[in-house]
Amino acid sequence: MSTYNVYYDKTVQRGEHIPIWLGKVRPIPVGGTLASAYAVAGAYFPAGTPMELKDGVATPFKGYKVKAYTTSSTNSIITVVPLFAGDKPSTSDFLQKVGATFSATGKAWNPDAIEVNSEDNTAYDITVATANIDVVAAGDFLAISSAVAEGSSKSLKVQPNYYLYNDVAIDPEVEGVTISHIGASVALVNFHGEGLLINRTPAAAVAAQMKAAVPNVIQETRY
Repeated sequence: MSTYNVYYDKTVQRGEHIPIWLGKVRPIPVGGTLASAYAVAGAYFPAGTPMELKDGVATPFKGYKVKAYTTSSTNSIITVVPLFAGDKPSTSDFLQKVGATFSATGKAWNPDAIEVNSEDNTAYDITVATANIDVVAAGDFLAISSAVAEGSSKSLKVQPNYYLYNDVAIDPEVEGVTISHIGASVALVNFHGEGLLINRTPAAAVAAQMKAAVPNVIQETRY
């Protein structure tokens, strides 16, 4: 059964319809269009996902929570769990540690190798030259940088300024069916005084940064 969080009526269940909003929520009058890079068959972004709205385009915040970190004088291995299951990082991306706020800058670096963790197939081991990275620890969060080359004082590519109001899901590909275009509209929230059940959402991983970025949405820590 659907809840008020659901925007797109789905035929495949992946844990959707989790109520996260307390009281009556009022999304901003003008929402956005889901960025085309994310409007693909099988995509799913649950209500409460951190989003950046810019020029009418809404982009989800994606990243990786650090589970473990081992280092030597030459190479470091960072074991990470993606915010969205199965979202494997790429060696073509530049990553950086998320600071106290989304606008904080940091050192951007390019992974040398990425492998599925041998003990946890939901996690990935990222190998990177130790000299290239900021110090990281378990519990830190990594995200995609706007950088096009390694170096310091780089900013994040996506800097959230809203919460996603509704689940957004796009059905998977069906054999024999060709789709020429996929698009999705989203509703966004930047003010809600009755509370968001933050721990039920992807935003839980960056709760402090979201509190700074969207202060007028009250974070309720009960489950």
